[in-house]
Amino acid sequence: MKQPIVLFINILYFFHRSSILIHSFVIIKKATTTHLITTSTNEHLVSVVSNTNMKHKNRMNRNALYASESNYQRLTETSTTKEKDPRPFPKIGDVVRYYELDGGKVDGQILVGKISFIQQRNSENGYDAPEFLIDIAELDDLGNGYYTEYSGRKRQSKRSTQKLQSIAPIRASYVRSEDAFKVPLDSNGAPKPYVQSYNYQDYQGPIPIEVDEELVQSDGEKYNELKSQLLRDTALTGLLGIILAQLFKGTEDAIIYAAGAIASIGYLYFLTVKTDTVASPTAKLGSNVSNVRFILPVIVLLLVALRNTFFQSNHDLSVQPLSAVTSEQFASAMIGFLTYRIPLFTRQISKSIDIGSVLPGSAAIAYQASKEMNEKKKNNILDEEGKQLQQRTMFLISGPLCAGKTTLVNKLLEDDVRFIKPYVIDRVVNEAKVELLQKQDKILSFIDGSSSSSGGDRYALTQESLLNSYQKQQEEDNDDTNNDGTKVLLVDASVELAQKLLPIAIRNNINVIGVWVSLDSMEKFESRLKAQITTEKIPDDETPDTLLRARTRNVIRDIEYGIVSGIFDFTILNDDLDESWMQLKDASEYCFK
Repeated sequence: MKQPIVLFINILYFFHRSSILIHSFVIIKKATTTHLITTSTNEHLVSVVSNTNMKHKNRMNRNALYASESNYQRLTETSTTKEKDPRPFPKIGDVVRYYELDGGKVDGQILVGKISFIQQRNSENGYDAPEFLIDIAELDDLGNGYYTEYSGRKRQSKRSTQKLQSIAPIRASYVRSEDAFKVPLDSNGAPKPYVQSYNYQDYQGPIPIEVDEELVQSDGEKYNELKSQLLRDTALTGLLGIILAQLFKGTEDAIIYAAGAIASIGYLYFLTVKTDTVASPTAKLGSNVSNVRFILPVIVLLLVALRNTFFQSNHDLSVQPLSAVTSEQFASAMIGFLTYRIPLFTRQISKSIDIGSVLPGSAAIAYQASKEMNEKKKNNILDEEGKQLQQRTMFLISGPLCAGKTTLVNKLLEDDVRFIKPYVIDRVVNEAKVELLQKQDKILSFIDGSSSSSGGDRYALTQESLLNSYQKQQEEDNDDTNNDGTKVLLVDASVELAQKLLPIAIRNNINVIGVWVSLDSMEKFESRLKAQITTEKIPDDETPDTLLRARTRNVIRDIEYGIVSGIFDFTILNDDLDESWMQLKDASEYCFK
């Protein structure tokens, strides 16, 4: 009886276990099928969910990153827009602070120098960013923050090569009275840079200097013309000398003089060979070849000696080769050889002597008229169609500090509409352009709105903007039908700016009328300088007395330049404003004659 019961129980247990397995299989199968269907039909939804989860994960990681003080990171480093680095790029001539190990200090000795050369050194593997090495000329410490360049041979030994990232720029100002750079100092008396390093991460090397090909070509043509003219003038002078020697001394001396004159032409030719090869790959060869010019007079004397020996057998050239040359023959040969100096001498004399003052009556008038016509042709320019434009004139008013020239300039601009101010570039409007021009060292000066050359650093004057002043005025004159004359550019310039403007005027055929404005005594200068200093903020490393002494020396140097430069047509001693104004008005009329 027990056996059927046990058998029945086992059968029930078997069916129970079988149902569990079948149910489990159905669940697994259903789940698998559902997953496959979901994956195939909603693949994009799965991708969106995955991205959302990833963004959520990144957001959590970023929050954790900012929350962790040890792993602090600036937001700008994760931003796609890179913030501009305010640190400057290095350029030749910058005054910098650097260190030299001397064994006594951990960081080394603190030195101040000036960048003289920038060289690039590529990485060894060719993949890393290039490294820049800076050649620095050390400056001599004079004390009180003044540093000057070493002189002579000592300058060559005071040089150092540093990595770009190890030097720091200093805002140094050159003080002409001390012939040194004034460097700001910290509380410990050490040189104080305004940033701790240059922007070496973004630095790509020095900006190449733009070469004006038209100017180079023009200068080359002028040089070739001058070279040909010197050779031609020497040949003509030699021919004239041969004729005179034939008339007054005879055939023999004329022949010897001719040989010397030919040697003179050869001397000039070989000298041009050296000049033509300067700063070229063949410079050394050109220098060696040009040295032949020094033996040309010796060759002439040897030929004379051989000629005398051939006709006179009593001379032994093996003992004294030049003993056969007589003193008269020697004089004829040397005078002929020095023929090339005559055109040079007469050229310089003609520039310093007014021939019109020597010629009599109508001849002098004709010469002066011809000279003025040539000057007008020289100073006039041609437009694109080859038509002659009116002569451009610059009324340059310069003088030392505190002479009152700016007051006179502003009054003239208000009183006479024929004068215009130079066109300038506004830093507020074109900040990027002004910064680029500063890096390229193309800014002549910063001037303020009243045309003063001692203003702030907002309005930049460049060569391009200066020349554009004429072009813009010409466009306005063409639009103005009532315009009855040419405008004259009025420039209120410091001595430094005046020195920069003169070469530009010469290259661009601009006629310059210069007026020098000054005072009649140093006591008046000192009085005005003291009044100016009292209105200024004195730097921490300066005193009113040191500023007064420095500016007084600058005034003296400016006055010396005004006296010896010879570029100023009029001088005004600005003691009485009304009288000075009348003198300036009279001088301004010469701009329109």
